[in-house]
This record gives sequence, structure tokens and C-alpha cells, in this order.
Amino acid sequence: MSEVLLGKVQNIQDCVRRVREVDPGDVETLARDPVAVEQMVLNLVEQKGSVTRADVAELCRLDPRQAGRLLQRLVLTGRLGRKGRLKATRYERS
Repeated sequence: MSEVLLGKVQNIQDCVRRVREVDPGDVETLARDPVAVEQMVLNLVEQKGSVTRADVAELCRLDPRQAGRLLQRLVLTGRLGRKGRLKATRYERS
């Protein structure tokens, strides 16, 4: 794994610990609860300012398509805004 990618993964894991005060082992348990997963994503957005689909997939241990559907649901409910297109898409508080 490259140093850059490893740094991003570590950064996301650090955000999980700081924001939700859970250890990485608890993320799998939280992933089964849709409300908890949405809250994890919203907390990550608060910490980072914006997130990508890959950030959410890594944080929640989801398939990229599942992460995309989760983000789309948050956009449709007005909880997040979408900026950019295709691979440059970022999600931030609306």
C-alpha cells in the first residue's frame, strides 16, 4: 500500500475515533444500523469539511456503490450538498 493511501486510511480511522469515540472494531457493528452510519458520515463531514465516496466507503466499510447510495440519500434529504462531477465529486454540508 502506498504511503499516500496509507495516510488517507489512517486519517479516516483517526476521524472515526475522534468523532464517534469508537474503536475500529465497532465500525462493523455500527454499519448494520443505517442511522448510525448516516451520523458517522455527517460527523466526518463536520471534521473534514467535505468527503468523497471513497472516504465514506472506507469509513463505513461499504462497497463503493453502497457508499454512493448512502451519499445520494443524504443529498436528497437535504443533509448534504454535492459539489463537482464524476471522480471530482465531493459532499459537504448543505
